[in-house]
Amino acid sequence: MDKFQQIVQLCLPLLTPEDTCKLRCTSPELQHMRLSWHDNFIDFNLDGSVSGSAWLLKNIVSMQSLSLTTSFNMPQEVLADVMKGGNSKHIAVLPPLPPQLKDLHLKGCSKLRSLPALPASLRTLISEDCSALKVPSSFNASAVTVFHCINCPQIKSLPKLPLSLTELKVNSRTLSFHGSFQLLPLPGQLPALPEELTSLDISGCIMLAEQLPALPSCRILDVAGCVQLQQLPEQLPAGLEWLECRGCSALQHLPEQLPAGLTHLDCSWCSALQHLPEQLPAGLTHLNFFTCSALQQLPAQLPAGLTHLDCSWCSALQHLPEQLPAGLTHLYCSDCSALQQLPEQLPAGLTHLNFFTCSALQQLPAQLPAGLRHLDCSWCTALQQLPAHLPPELERLCASKCEALRRLPELPPTLAHLGCDNCSRLEELPDLSKCQLQGDVSLRGCVALKAFRVSGCILQLE
Repeated sequence: MDKFQQIVQLCLPLLTPEDTCKLRCTSPELQHMRLSWHDNFIDFNLDGSVSGSAWLLKNIVSMQSLSLTTSFNMPQEVLADVMKGGNSKHIAVLPPLPPQLKDLHLKGCSKLRSLPALPASLRTLISEDCSALKVPSSFNASAVTVFHCINCPQIKSLPKLPLSLTELKVNSRTLSFHGSFQLLPLPGQLPALPEELTSLDISGCIMLAEQLPALPSCRILDVAGCVQLQQLPEQLPAGLEWLECRGCSALQHLPEQLPAGLTHLDCSWCSALQHLPEQLPAGLTHLNFFTCSALQQLPAQLPAGLTHLDCSWCSALQHLPEQLPAGLTHLYCSDCSALQQLPEQLPAGLTHLNFFTCSALQQLPAQLPAGLRHLDCSWCTALQQLPAHLPPELERLCASKCEALRRLPELPPTLAHLGCDNCSRLEELPDLSKCQLQGDVSLRGCVALKAFRVSGCILQLE
């Protein structure tokens, strides 16, 4: 037991009775070892051999990766045998870091206020939910390339950053289920950013109002939840591939010239965004404008390579481009209350079409794409009929609360899920036995339906 005591005390001398600790060591020789006492344990990832503990004790100075996670579920007696007399509530100090350490991950260390000297070998520093931690002032002298600081509210400003940095992530929690941001105040000003920075995530920096600095090497830019940010640089990095602006509620427009290599653009919850550039990058594959309530129209010509388009909850959007990209596979335009019709010719490769709660929509195109698998027109209260022939590969049809719908057409044999409850005027159903339906089909609220056919039998509902 003495040897195990030495290992634990060597690595984490102030580990407390209320903390659960995991130490992960990465090395070609290491996989797993479990240290246990009185039916309780700490996991070490070692090779499982009898010499594992001796290896760790001998080679602690050459450790290259350290991950420390704390929680507060362990009773006091669990660690009492190993940690003689430990009585602090949380870990407040770490021992000197191994001189060959390359990766340091800290999570949930709520009392940890500072870090020891960072070794010259350190390349990755990740801290998450460390509520008291501050960035060391000597950070700029390190050779760190990846720095993540997530939910660390004491970090109100960043020190000078090392020139070696290529990935920076400084944010709070991003989105809740309902889309409202749950944020803590984060830096209102950014320090000078290294020219070699390729990934910048400052989502949730609610005090950030100034225009972003030049980022010549940046490929990924995430400014989600920067609610005071009014504009992006007119000249975004030429190599930018991924741009996230979710929840930038003060952002009114995008640069007219977006980078040619951009593939992903997300402007969800940008409630002040009124228009888009007329010419979007040709390589764009994902375009998201969910809940852009001021947006009235999309560009007449969308990028040819676009596969995913989401303009749901754009309440001012009156129509979609007449010619949608041929490669589009997913189209979401739910709750577009001003949308009166869909393009007559939808892309042949479309597999998912979702437009529930489009209350002004009265009809669908006469012919839907043959490969369509998911169709959701729920709560389209003005929709009077579906196409006479549904796609032969359709798997899911959601038509609940279509109060003007009087009949359903013949259903394809591939159909597995059908929703048609609360269709108060529905008078006729096709033979449901011809489908491969899974689960129940609810007819609740279909008050006009008097009978329907199953396998040649007519079932009377009155």
